[in-house]
Formats: sequence, structure tokens, C-alpha cells
Amino acid sequence: MMKPVNYLTLLFIGTLTLPANAQYTQMVVDDQNRVLPIFFTEPQPVIEPAMVPTRQQFPNNNPVVMQNPLPPIVNIPSPPQRQTISRQAIHPKTDPIRGPYLISQARHRIMDAAHAAIGIPYIYGGNNPARGLDCSSLMQFIHKQAIGMSLPRTAAAQRDKSKTIQFQDLQPGDLLFFKINSRTNHVGIYIGYGKFIHASSSNRRAVVASMELPYWKKRFVKFGSYLNS
Repeated sequence: MMKPVNYLTLLFIGTLTLPANAQYTQMVVDDQNRVLPIFFTEPQPVIEPAMVPTRQQFPNNNPVVMQNPLPPIVNIPSPPQRQTISRQAIHPKTDPIRGPYLISQARHRIMDAAHAAIGIPYIYGGNNPARGLDCSSLMQFIHKQAIGMSLPRTAAAQRDKSKTIQFQDLQPGDLLFFKINSRTNHVGIYIGYGKFIHASSSNRRAVVASMELPYWKKRFVKFGSYLNS
């Protein structure tokens, strides 16, 4: 006697020799994962009258082999659809002024260096943080300390060499460039929420300022960045 089997109907391709009295066959898998054919001869399959071909359907009177259809498979859940996660869902668009800010590790390091630089004395042309820095050398100092990047020396050169970005893409770590007068350029680093850190000649040190102040608004010329992420 055959051991109990776990019935699993399989579709198969090939030639299978059936016993003369077999009506249809199924393939099953036993508990040792062996594929076995099972032939059914009794009871005889019930053929509904509607399934019997008529002479009008087959005028040449050729024999027709009728096979019992395989039992239907029901209540089989469809495989779950693969969910497509958009880049927008991973990196949702944020407000440049109100945040929230989802920034890279490089920008985090630049923010740490920028906040640590608050209070450094201002000296026009200065390049020694212990004695004093001007606006462009402060940007050089922050980028070098944070990510080892060398920036051009002057504010004008930093403006011209930086990648121009749009306001809606502004993130902490980007640069704000201003034209004070025909001879003087200025630069600060954005820290979010409409604020930036810069070396202030009037305060004689590095301070936090608001880009919303009318003084800066009317002198603003460009958002720029040296970061790729």
C-alpha cells in the first residue's frame, strides 16, 4: 500500500503512457518528495450533457477524447505586489526656512565646525583663527576643519567657483553670497531656519545673522555650495 501522500496538483509537460482504462491522471508528491503519477479509473468521470459534442459541432465524426478537468484551485491569495518607494518618500521635500532638515554626514560636520567658530575674532585679511579671520577665510576654516576641503581665498572667488543652487534646494551647509558695494563681497554659511554664520566686521567676530533682514536681502546675489549631498 502506498504511504500517505501530501497531494499537490502539478502541471507537467511530456509524454506519459496511461493504462488503457485510465480516464485522467494527477501528479502527486509523497512525504519523501518523490513525484508519483496517480491514475483514476473508478468512479467514471461524470460528463455533463452540455460537454458532449454533437454532430453539428464535429461533422466529420472524428473521435473526441474528453478528459475530466482538474479540480479548481480556490482561495489562493495572490502574491503581494511589490511596493515602489519613491525617492520623494525617502527624501521628502522640506522647507528651506522651516525645515525639517535631513542632511548628510558631511553637512553635519560642517554645522558642528560652523557653530564652534562663533566668536572667532574678525580681522580683514586675517587667516589665523587664533588671531582673527575675515568672511572668506572663515568659510575656508570651517570646510577644512569639517571635511578637509580647500576653498578659494576670496569671497568673490568662492562665489564664482561654487555650484549655484536654487532657494527651494537650500540646505544647512550651503553658502550665501552678498554684494556689499562695488568693491566688497561677503559670504556666510547657512545653518537653517533663515539664519547664517558669518564673520561680521561690525561685531568684530563671527556671529549668527538672519537672511530675512532688509540689509542682507537687498545685497544678496547667490546661493552656492561645494557639497554634492
